[in-house]
Amino acid sequence: MNQLIHLGIIGTELIEVAFNNKALENPITVNSLDYFEIIAVQQNSRKIWLFVGPSGEYNGSSTLATEQDFTLIDSGILTSQAIQNALGDKPVLAGGNTDDTAKTLRDDVNIKQNVAANIANLKTVDVSKIKDGDEFSITGHSIKGDGGGGVFFWNASSTATPDDGTIIQVNGQTNGRFIRKRFGTPVIPEWFGAKGDFLENGSNDTEALLKLFKHRNIALTESKHYGVSESLIPLSDTILEGNNSFIHVHPDIENDVLENPEYSLNDKGEVIKCRDVENVTLRNFTIKKDGVDYAFDRKWEAGVITFRDADHCLVNNVTVDYDFAFGQPKFIHGIVVTGLSEYVKIDSCTFNTVGIHYAINGAKYTHIENCIIRNSCQNALTANGNSSINYIIGCRIRNNKLYNCGRMGIEDWGQVFGTLIEGNEIYGVGKNTFEDYANRAFGISAVAFDISVIKNIIEDFGEYGIEAPGHKGLIIKYNLIKGKDDATSKVGIMNNSTGTQELAKKLTILEGNTIEYCRTAINIFGSNYPNVNAVNNIILDPIVSGIVADYTSPNAKINISKNKIYFTQPNNTGDFRRGITTNSSDIGISGSNVNIDWNYIFYEESAAGGSDIDIAIRPGTPNLNIAFNFVNGNDNLTSEGREVLALFSFGSAAPKSRVVFNTFIGAVTKYQSLEDCYSFGNLSDKIENSQNQKFSFFDSPPISKPTVSGIIGKGGKSLAQALNAFGLINDNSNLKEYNTIYPSNNYTLNVAQKDQFLTIGSQASVPINIIVNDTFEINDIIEGRIALNSINFTGENITIVGATSAKVGDFFKIRIISETQAFIYVVPKQSITFGFKKGQALEGSEYGEIEMINIPDGATYSLNRNTKIPALHVKEGSTEQSFSINYESFENNDVKHYKVMRGQTAGKLTLDNSGEAIPRCQILTPNGKTNKVVQGGTVDVHFISSKLSNGTRFYYWAATGDLEDILISETSRNFNSAGGNFDIIISTLHAWSIDDDSDWIIFSKTSGVGSDRITITVEANPTPEISRVTNIEISDSFKSEQLTIQQNVG
Repeated sequence: MNQLIHLGIIGTELIEVAFNNKALENPITVNSLDYFEIIAVQQNSRKIWLFVGPSGEYNGSSTLATEQDFTLIDSGILTSQAIQNALGDKPVLAGGNTDDTAKTLRDDVNIKQNVAANIANLKTVDVSKIKDGDEFSITGHSIKGDGGGGVFFWNASSTATPDDGTIIQVNGQTNGRFIRKRFGTPVIPEWFGAKGDFLENGSNDTEALLKLFKHRNIALTESKHYGVSESLIPLSDTILEGNNSFIHVHPDIENDVLENPEYSLNDKGEVIKCRDVENVTLRNFTIKKDGVDYAFDRKWEAGVITFRDADHCLVNNVTVDYDFAFGQPKFIHGIVVTGLSEYVKIDSCTFNTVGIHYAINGAKYTHIENCIIRNSCQNALTANGNSSINYIIGCRIRNNKLYNCGRMGIEDWGQVFGTLIEGNEIYGVGKNTFEDYANRAFGISAVAFDISVIKNIIEDFGEYGIEAPGHKGLIIKYNLIKGKDDATSKVGIMNNSTGTQELAKKLTILEGNTIEYCRTAINIFGSNYPNVNAVNNIILDPIVSGIVADYTSPNAKINISKNKIYFTQPNNTGDFRRGITTNSSDIGISGSNVNIDWNYIFYEESAAGGSDIDIAIRPGTPNLNIAFNFVNGNDNLTSEGREVLALFSFGSAAPKSRVVFNTFIGAVTKYQSLEDCYSFGNLSDKIENSQNQKFSFFDSPPISKPTVSGIIGKGGKSLAQALNAFGLINDNSNLKEYNTIYPSNNYTLNVAQKDQFLTIGSQASVPINIIVNDTFEINDIIEGRIALNSINFTGENITIVGATSAKVGDFFKIRIISETQAFIYVVPKQSITFGFKKGQALEGSEYGEIEMINIPDGATYSLNRNTKIPALHVKEGSTEQSFSINYESFENNDVKHYKVMRGQTAGKLTLDNSGEAIPRCQILTPNGKTNKVVQGGTVDVHFISSKLSNGTRFYYWAATGDLEDILISETSRNFNSAGGNFDIIISTLHAWSIDDDSDWIIFSKTSGVGSDRITITVEANPTPEISRVTNIEISDSFKSEQLTIQQNVG
């Protein structure tokens, strides 16, 4: 006899209050064979308490206590076995009072509970003897205690489709069904007869699991092992809680999944198939294939778990544990995301011998995070943009660990845009011998568009650490790439520009990467618009070459700048070892723009003694700009006594190149290896020159030239007259325009021994450095070292380059000595208008009031969207901060480039708050750690001087211009079940709106115009043992950004 009290949704503490020391409301008499069931739903779980007090009569003065009189059945499923386990032979009784909860316990429900042995027995009930609502309990689905027991009630009018688990049709009865009482708990496989004993008895539970997947709130029983041989197909909004159970690929799968005509080729091997669904969650279980050697078709779409045209799905803490061996032709993936799927997230999962195909056929916004992949037979992670109509967009591959990949670690190729590959660790690629995968042993192959590859670790690779095109707008930053100890890793970063797409003309950035022990650290290669900045990289012990630019495109734009290359081991390669080198099969290319500047190449003492020669910089293509590099050969010698070569071309000419302001010490500079080039301002302690070389002039005066020191010149003499007076020239016909350069004040002309320059001192004692050769043609002036108001000039040697007018304090650009391209940035003392077009020479000397800028520490500038502020350069060693100015432009953005050698606050940028407010201002420190959106206000740009060493330059970048259509300050947030709130900043110039389908997120506003700050509130989770996630789209008419909010368990 059962008496039922249903408390509804109530907290545990309230139930305890109701039962502890409370008098019964009504007298109750309980026989020794009765039990009393008290049901409450707590945190979405059903709880049952059974009274265990003595039988007898309880009146209003009786008291009950939970500790002595009740026992709890945790499972929430009341069966005869559960009652026996909880009570033994004790009689049962329940009662109590709930005055404290504003409701009283009810004891007026007295239901006789019928008992059937199993489902088969329930089908034989004579329904003519029962009424609507009568309950029956079964002790198991097939046998007592098999987990399929429970309580059913009779619904005489139901015609629902029977499933032998939750809906039971009585034999011979058309109408009426027994309906299982679920009490809010998930549906489990045992209700449909699943045994879950694959390991012990090889059970095939496919039929039960197929029926399970007809429901949405489903669970596997903890630690059980289910065998399946057909694909399981979840419905939309399904939540599968695995409870650390196992799904095994059953041996019958060869006869079912792989050969059943019901399934197409692309379905082969799919254990869970998510088609045309949304909001599916799979978590906390393992799929295993062990000892089942089935074969399947080589279809890229084949996956153990497949998402096709699926939206907003989550796979969490799932393991795909297959046992394929390298060398086998296995092409299945652990997970495949294909079709028009969007926002599929794979988080904290593990894959053994299979990888993830995270996007194909136009899938978008896939997130793969915190996963582990071991021994994948092919790629560990792949996106295949094979559709010319549906592009792959916005995938996020973050913080995964990949071990011993059969082919590549991560491959992102084709029509793929905007993938972020960040924080991944890859240890070993190209391990599968099948189809010679070793020749595709790439750590990361990011050959799509606008891909960001940031802060990854790549070790143990054969071909390339990272493969990236040089013309598709990639960002490759702060990666650590380590070659193999046996020196067989070929290229750290392969920057390949060979595609022909019209879109392929964007700048690729290789910045801040550390590359160790590769045959070539960075290879910039290609014939189609290579457009590459390789800056601030650190390279240790390249076997053959540090940085190679190997190109044939006349449109090449390559900047190799501020890299540090260290050699600590001898060169025994049998070949020249190069720090930086350029190559081309088309030596006639003329339109390229290749800069090699501010690089540091150092040879440790331990790098000496090898059998082969080192070359620090080996120019091999025309039109190079080689400037401000520092090479220290450390006076190292090979085993045969040959020195390090700082600059040497050995047969590959580099015509029309400029070699200026470099420092070469402890190594030999061989100018005779270059033809039709010119050099200026270099410091070299070991020079080999040929008297027949075609340089315009030497870097240092030849030893045979006369040397003078400290000779004072008088104001009013031209530079040519001064040179002639010192006996440094003997043919006035070669003086040309230098007759027109007159220092207006006294000056000092110095020519000294080796390593010194011919200098003209200015009023500020800042020298103008000029080097001459035998004919004394002067061709350059060190940038920014001359105050123009101290020199008379004519249009022959001053040409306007920048603005055609300037106000006091404005910057503009001029060119001194028209054929030399020596640019100087200046400001006028008064507002002037030149009245010339760009490129025209200035006429006369009326512009002599123009002077070099002198900006004090902490200078402030007001900017609007169209302002062009060039670079501020703090002069090394100066206590009074003085700046020279440079300007660079990146595409359509104005760029402010701050070069700081030593000093503290470099200045401020005050952003205009008017209608011309700057949409975006990025201030990047040398380590790139600050990147913020500023809408008006003041930005301080500063360095901590203690972190700077003398003679070392660092850089700030501040970029303004048209904002990307929309930016949000955060893209993801996690909360616990209690919820909370936070603010985000939306930065845009347009109307925006928020799209969110959840019912547990509240926004302070859901639309607006222009940049704004909004508050987002996450409500408490009424079912805290079940996590939930939503993807919020914030968009304007041009672009959308996604904000992911996840509310975790607990």
